[in-house]
This record gives sequence, structure tokens and C-alpha cells, in this order.
Amino acid sequence: MPSTLTAEELQKRISFVENKNIKIISKVKTIKGIIKVKCGNLTCDNIWESSLERLYNQKTNVCRQCSFTKGSSKRILPESEIKIRLTKLNIKLLSNFTKCKDKHKLLCLVPNCNNIWEANLSNIFNNKGCPKCGIRKSASAKKLNQEIIESRIKELRKRNIQLISPFTKMKDKHTFKCLLDGFEWRTSFDTVWREDGCPKCRGYHKTEEEKMRVKAHAIVRNALAKLYIKGKTVTKVYKNEDGGYNEILSYGSNQVAIFMKRHPKPLIGDWQLDHIIPVSWFDPYDINQLKLCWHHNNFQWLTASENASKNNRVRPIDVKQCFTDWHYQTITKCSYAKPLPTCV
Repeated sequence: MPSTLTAEELQKRISFVENKNIKIISKVKTIKGIIKVKCGNLTCDNIWESSLERLYNQKTNVCRQCSFTKGSSKRILPESEIKIRLTKLNIKLLSNFTKCKDKHKLLCLVPNCNNIWEANLSNIFNNKGCPKCGIRKSASAKKLNQEIIESRIKELRKRNIQLISPFTKMKDKHTFKCLLDGFEWRTSFDTVWREDGCPKCRGYHKTEEEKMRVKAHAIVRNALAKLYIKGKTVTKVYKNEDGGYNEILSYGSNQVAIFMKRHPKPLIGDWQLDHIIPVSWFDPYDINQLKLCWHHNNFQWLTASENASKNNRVRPIDVKQCFTDWHYQTITKCSYAKPLPTCV
């Protein structure tokens, strides 16, 4: 919908809104501007602020006060119906009934309870009865008997996990031992039961190579998220096209991991991973070009200041080293050396 309208169109929309039993008090300047309106119902006279666009697009009754009174009048229950509902829940009404949303004094008729409390009747109907009885029911339902506890301990032994400390509660911390590698850790019984078991076996204690692959995957994923194609990210473009995005992500992650393994990041200084030939120089629609972009020979370590000054330019000294590495790999793969192609 356009934000600017002609005077005739604006007047048509004003008359359309006024036909909905609404009076416009303030002056209308734009369709999205805030204006003061008044309900045309004689028994309401509600005044509120809104925009002409919102009033024009609303299909139902615009006045909130009128819609609330109509809805509340439909939801009123007779006193006889309320007493029937309370007897089904074993609850007695001690005070006089006024409204469902008002607080009333109630008595629980369940034996060994006799709880007296104050609450809204609507909350009682929604929560299904006495809060004291509900707490007892939930606590008894959550409590495990000894047979279930012993069966769970045996099940953990089948998963190569041994309980060392005595069992107290599911959410209390216990000491466990992995029967495969002897690793001991302390956590709640509920956590071990719900999860896959030993944190060391599950991969929390990763090797340096695994950590490097995780870092490489994060670098490529964040870089691809910043690459825009006609307002859409490369994630959205290639996700539904034969797994192209996953192919680029896995290929780039492997290439970054290879580069970081061959050329470790310098320890001193603020170093950043840089593309020798920038990403903007490649066609983002072509997967093969993106694979060339993310090849390990197209990476180098630059300091933060050098990377900022380089920006999206190509430095000849970097390109020379890049093609030297490519040519050296071609020679080592073949039994004889092929000459480099001449530039036209």
C-alpha cells in the first residue's frame, strides 16, 4: 500500500472508516500518521489513537472496549452452572458469588486435605481444582520407586556407565565412571539418563584436528552468510538447488582446515585469514568459481591493518605466490613438468 495518496483517495478512505461507526477527531495528514478517533456507539464513547491505514485494513469491530463487552457478555456463566462445576472438582464455595474473575473463598472437600484458600473461579476451572491436592499429585507422579531406579542403573551399565556414589534423587549430582576409558565425572542422574552418557566418548574432549575443523566450518559459514545475491544470501539461493550450499560449505571447510594445518596462525599479533583473490571477484552464481575462491591456495595470513588496507584489491605479489604454489603442485602430481600457459 502506498504511503502517499491523492486528496480524493484519502477522502474516500476517511469516509470508509467513518462508515464503521468511528468518528475522526484530529486532522488527517498522511495515511500512516497517528490520529485521534472516537467510537460512534452512544453507550461507549471510547477515545483512542491509531492510524488511518490500520483502521482501513481492520475487518472486525475496531473499538476494543465494545468488542470486549460483547465477548464478556457471551462468557457469563449462571450461578447454578458454577456450583455444578465446583462440586465435580470437590470444592465448596464459602463466600457469595459475584464474578468469575473476582476472588472467592473456597473449601476443598477431599478427605485429609480441607484446604481453605482464595482464588478466581476462572483460575480454578483452568487449573482443575485445589492447588494443595495438585501439588501432592504432581509430586507423587514424579517420584520413582526403587524398582524403576534399579532398572535405570542396570540400563546405564549396559551403556558402559557405572554409578559410583549412592543414589539420592534424579536431579541431585552423582559420580559416574565410564567403563570404556575409565573417565569419571560428576553430574545429575537425570542428565546422564536423558543424554548419551560419557562426555569424553560423546566428543566433548576433542583433538586439535577436530577443533581446527570446527573453526574452519564456522569461518566458511559466517563468510557465506555475508555473501549477498540480489538481496538474498547464498544460503537461501543454494539451499534448495541440489544441495549446492552444503557442497560449498563442506568443500570450503576442508580447504580452510588444510590451509590452517599447513600454515598455522602466527602466535604474535592480530592475524586474519584473507583471500588472495577476493570473494567479490568470483561469480556467486557459479559453484565451480566459488570452489576456486575457497581453495586452500587462495588463502594467506594478513594482519588486521594490512587486511583493512588491502580491502577488495588484488596485490601482484600475493597472486605470484598463489600461482607458484599451484604450479608446484601440478609438477609434483605429474611425472614431467608442464610449462605454464602464456598470458594473452
